[in-house]
Amino acid sequence: MTGLEVSVRFLHVASVLLLVGSFSFELLVSRPAFKTAGAQTSLHCRSFSKAQFRITRLSLLLAIGTAILGLFIKIASATGLSLSESFDLGAIMNVLMGTRFGIIWLFRMALFFLLAVAISAAFFDWVKSDSAWLLIAGLVLSATLLMTMAAAGHASAAEGVTLFIRLAMDGLHLLAAGVWLGGLIPLAMLLSWAKSTREPSTLLIAQEATARFSRLGFVSVVTLLVTGLFNAWYLVGGIPPLLGTDYGYLLLAKLGILIPLMDWPVETVGV
Repeated sequence: MTGLEVSVRFLHVASVLLLVGSFSFELLVSRPAFKTAGAQTSLHCRSFSKAQFRITRLSLLLAIGTAILGLFIKIASATGLSLSESFDLGAIMNVLMGTRFGIIWLFRMALFFLLAVAISAAFFDWVKSDSAWLLIAGLVLSATLLMTMAAAGHASAAEGVTLFIRLAMDGLHLLAAGVWLGGLIPLAMLLSWAKSTREPSTLLIAQEATARFSRLGFVSVVTLLVTGLFNAWYLVGGIPPLLGTDYGYLLLAKLGILIPLMDWPVETVGV
């Protein structure tokens, strides 16, 4: 991969992770936390939801932009053309209609369109930004967008039953990362908002949200460990390669970071 391709792919993955994290945090963490605090916090809930949706809209725009740029980088790589020459209609159609990457790209763009419609409905106040149905639709669409990335990775090289198992494992790995890592920014926003107000009700909301996100993070980390170990065993194939390759060292470093996080549900972080 070129430096540009790596950068674009990183930004794309990060933006989709944030989309998943934003919707899952709103649906599973902040919305129930506001509800627990009582009806008097409804205005706060609406205000926080709108602020978070601004981040969601920016993430969606970045995800779509990097997906389109990624297509042209892929065309340039596949045809040997420069990036400026990859805007050729014939080359575009050949990649979109004649390759697995193109078919997956078209499917993901359809999902992006549906997600844009859902977010636009909240932007124009056709539906409330904290509507449960909107959040469910956003989570399903963004999670599907994230999990379909597995179809373009190492897992797609397998065949038969192994193909479905590896796609499922990679998809769950990505989804867990989206719920956990993608939810850190919304969590930081909520804690910052609660700290700035210093009202008893907002501090109660922050405490409840932190506890909920802690439990959600624990499940996500366990999922990351299980799916990561499965994928690593499949790719590495045993203990010697694990201890004698750069990939093995990187995997051990990741495990070393994740394992201490298994204590999350035991303690509740204060504001």
